[in-house]
Amino acid sequence: MILELTENAAHALKRAVGRDEGKGVRVALVPSGCAEFRFKLDLAPAAKDGEIVFETDGVAIFVNRRSIGLINGTRIDYAESLEGGSFIFQNPNAESTCVCGRSFTPSRDTFYAVCAADGIGPGWVKPFMLERAGTDGTEPFPILIARDNSGGYFAYVNNCPQEPHILYEGAGRSLAGVFLLCARHQAKFEMNTGLCTDGPCKGAHLKRIPAKVLDGEVCVSGITLLDEDDEAPRPPARA
Repeated sequence: MILELTENAAHALKRAVGRDEGKGVRVALVPSGCAEFRFKLDLAPAAKDGEIVFETDGVAIFVNRRSIGLINGTRIDYAESLEGGSFIFQNPNAESTCVCGRSFTPSRDTFYAVCAADGIGPGWVKPFMLERAGTDGTEPFPILIARDNSGGYFAYVNNCPQEPHILYEGAGRSLAGVFLLCARHQAKFEMNTGLCTDGPCKGAHLKRIPAKVLDGEVCVSGITLLDEDDEAPRPPARA
């Protein structure tokens, strides 16, 4: 189960959804002042592109598919106090949690979901232009994800080490499911290591990005990606 609702949380969300005539609840992460991320709940009329919809205790939940890994397993509670009611999030993916109960710093052993694993066929390579957090805001981050003929997935920065240019502008086949190719320099790179074995940059390596498949998604780590909708840090998926 991606999210678990306590009885109190389920009742509170059902009341809120009922007041808005059957809308669902969007669970998202946004930057936080007291930790790295903060859970945000919003009523929504429908899921957006890139979101999955599931039902928990009779409540329709909308979650960006890239957020599933970090949100996965979170228990949501609801408590009343003299100052009103509030939702409390118990997140197994957190390295530390703020006393507010909504903000947390994720474990560093986390992976950000990029695409569905079955969206890349055996022997194929697919590029992605992502956005990551930089010192002056956001910056483009081109990566490629390759799948070998035995179902292994490998991620690299989508730049040739000979000179900065994109290796793959669009999805394409690798060479025999073993080599990545640079059309400009005719260089060949081992898919499983990134080592250039033939061409002007022979002996150099593509910059590898740790990758693995989690919950049917190809996920990467070592970077802080940004969400497309609100430029918040994109939630990672727990390894």
